[in-house]
Amino acid sequence: MADNEKNGVPEPGWSDRVNDPEIAAAIARNRKAAFKWGVATCIIALIAPTIVSKFAPDAIKPEHAPQMGLVIAGAIIVCSVLCKIVHAFKKPYEAVVTDKIIEKNLHRNRNEPSSERVHYITVVRTTDGRRKKIKETGFRPFVWNYMSVGDRFRYHPQFDFPYELYDKPKAGGLRCVVCSKENPLEADRCSRCKAPLLK
Repeated sequence: MADNEKNGVPEPGWSDRVNDPEIAAAIARNRKAAFKWGVATCIIALIAPTIVSKFAPDAIKPEHAPQMGLVIAGAIIVCSVLCKIVHAFKKPYEAVVTDKIIEKNLHRNRNEPSSERVHYITVVRTTDGRRKKIKETGFRPFVWNYMSVGDRFRYHPQFDFPYELYDKPKAGGLRCVVCSKENPLEADRCSRCKAPLLK
């Protein structure tokens, strides 16, 4: 049992597992798998228009299929590279949650009925005074559900779920930094990916 645990439940404090080589290896495996999946997606994007053009020439003209495949695959590659560049410039920080906001916007599409899009915004103030917004869209806003106003946390950009709470018991569970799975406070390893939890 670690020094900052009581009956298996972590007490307030920062985890000494942020540099755990087992966590780093698990994240490296995930990113390698994601890279392979990206390569496979590019290959599919290259050949799919040609296959479609053979069975549905009215949808895609055969002479346009190769160019279409190149455009789609190129877009996938550009997006992937941009994401990596943005991630490379992210820095760790410590902050406190100052507000939580829900924004509802009407999403209009010319060919479909209007739909409401909900944004979950967690507003934080870093220790050096900067104001940041963590914006999530969808049915499962992980950060919004995990943190409350007043919570102190650290942002670790090397993790897939990069938020570590100072007062972990307050959240009622531990989020795995590798796969984002929520685990009981008493757990030592993630029930999904078996990586060590920050406690």
